[in-house]
Amino acid sequence: MPTKADLSLSIFLNKRVAQLRDTIRVTMAVHNRGGLSASLVQTGLNLPNGTYSLDRITWKPVVPVLTVEVGQVEPNATISRIVYWLPTTSNACRAEVIRSSVADPDSTPDNRSTRPGEDDEALIDIRVLR
Repeated sequence: MPTKADLSLSIFLNKRVAQLRDTIRVTMAVHNRGGLSASLVQTGLNLPNGTYSLDRITWKPVVPVLTVEVGQVEPNATISRIVYWLPTTSNACRAEVIRSSVADPDSTPDNRSTRPGEDDEALIDIRVLR
């Protein structure tokens, strides 16, 4: 798609099974398969419980949706952002592209509640052992 930006999102955890108090590295990767750059890209990350940090120094209680700035994603490029998480129970993490400067041909930012399953969304689960 040379005249569009086509953003997709993946989410990875450094551990899928963790002990209570383990720090989990949550990596979100936004890939642009289109021919146009996308700027002002943001992802919304839903961590279901615990605390999070962007720098491993300042820890905050989890909020319903954490907005993570991605910035500009060039054609055929992938930009990753990391959030550190201390989960308290087993559950799933959800993420979605919630903002972009250009339209995407096969997904709409921030519409998971009305049209789930687009390629700009990701879901991964974690099991926390006590």
